[in-house]
Amino acid sequence: MSNQKEKATHKAVRLAIVRIEKGRPNTVSHKRKMSVAAVAEEAGVSRALIHRDCPELLER
Repeated sequence: MSNQKEKATHKAVRLAIVRIEKGRPNTVSHKRKMSVAAVAEEAGVSRALIHRDCPELLER
């Protein structure tokens, strides 16, 4: 994976986390609990990608 694409993925995941935390997601229900699945759906990526490429964001 290219570094630029990796940065874009990390940014999308981080922004998805922030939107869910603030209760203003674009894709998932605002009532949905924070989870890897919810973040992946909100960011438009797979859960596996988050586990593989964004392990530092899993704790968040």
